[in-house]
Amino acid sequence: MTALQGSHRDLTTGSITSGLWRLALPMMAGGVLFSTLHVVDMFFVGKLGPSAIASVGMGGSVMFLLGTLFMGLATGTTALISRAFGAGERDNANHFAMQSLTLALFGSAVLSAVGYFCSPALLRFLGAEGIVLEEGIAYLRINFLGAYFMYSVFVIGSILNGAGDAVTPFLVMSLASLVNIFLDYVLIFGHYGFPALGVRGSALATVLARVLACLAGLGLLFGGVLRIHPTFRGFYLDFYTMWRIIRIGVFSSVQMLLRSTMNLIFIKIVALFGMPAVAAYTIGLRLRGIGLLPGFGMANAAATMVGQNLGARKPDRSERSALAAVGFACAIMTTVALAFMAFAPSLVAIFTDDPEVMRSGVRFLRVSSIGLITASIGIVLGRSLNGAGDTLSPMIITFIGLWCIQIPLAWLLSQTLKMGEMGIWYVWVFASLIQAVMCAMWFGAGKWKTKKI
Repeated sequence: MTALQGSHRDLTTGSITSGLWRLALPMMAGGVLFSTLHVVDMFFVGKLGPSAIASVGMGGSVMFLLGTLFMGLATGTTALISRAFGAGERDNANHFAMQSLTLALFGSAVLSAVGYFCSPALLRFLGAEGIVLEEGIAYLRINFLGAYFMYSVFVIGSILNGAGDAVTPFLVMSLASLVNIFLDYVLIFGHYGFPALGVRGSALATVLARVLACLAGLGLLFGGVLRIHPTFRGFYLDFYTMWRIIRIGVFSSVQMLLRSTMNLIFIKIVALFGMPAVAAYTIGLRLRGIGLLPGFGMANAAATMVGQNLGARKPDRSERSALAAVGFACAIMTTVALAFMAFAPSLVAIFTDDPEVMRSGVRFLRVSSIGLITASIGIVLGRSLNGAGDTLSPMIITFIGLWCIQIPLAWLLSQTLKMGEMGIWYVWVFASLIQAVMCAMWFGAGKWKTKKI
């Protein structure tokens, strides 16, 4: 057994706190580095002006929307592989990994073709026009050409996370993120003999870095140096296993689809107040996303712990793992929320010096930060349910919270009650609270403990 293979301890025995942090820390670190990349990218793009920020913001929202298929695939993969590892079924885990990678290949081919040709229509729907539309189309099409490498990285990470290996994805994405930042500097502004490509350079840098990450991840997976080792030996298309992955992940995909389409609707509502408001919203979302990284890291750790312990027939340990993760996430997010409220002007100023964008961005960040704590509760418990294979319940909760409450209320406050964009910002806090309460109630009912996958 190699050093890499032997560096992971059993997650079904021993200290729950130690197991959670052993998984969560590299996930958090990887998330911070990944988001730092987005911050640097937005910093560089911000030097090109508000129209460039709006182009990247709209294009990024579309990529997230269409990438929900792969997020569902990742959820189904983690659930099956973590159960297999908990039950000591390594051969099954390797088989699940091969089928998941095959699904990623087929899915990305379709997504690339559809996304490339539909880019103009998608951006027009969001209200893009003029230079924002032109640059947004170029940004999207470059990203869609590299869709396989971009989205397969998530699937590779889900395979390793399900096996209890959070360190390898962190190392791979660390290398790719550093390369991406360097390529951003070179390709956006034109250095070392390269032309200044602007927004196109940002997209190209992202794709090239994901190519590196994907190839490195695949090399390690098939190289036999990790806990999990998919192989082409005896490989066949197992449509039943593919169906199991899809069946588990489809509700997670729909959940993410609900979130991403909600974001598109929000951008459309925000756009009624002008492109500076869209730029402020884009900056605020990036910063809020960074703030939620500790919560997501702890949530993903909880999902693996829940899945492996259910596989080992230890449902009570699964529950204790999830609740411990909620406590840790809330403590961390309280600190993050206070820091965001205190340093909001300095944080927004990293991306823009436009007074109107600054003013709106600071308001959004300060108001939405209040909801970070309750949001982390919903995220941790939702991911814990996903780790158990229960993806339908979080999807329903998301639908109620976003589409039945958040979107209608945002329109009511901003338009009907004439609160302007501030009405949209306030809705984030209320919706996060409602979703946290619903997640806690369903998790407490305990039906997920007997979920068959």
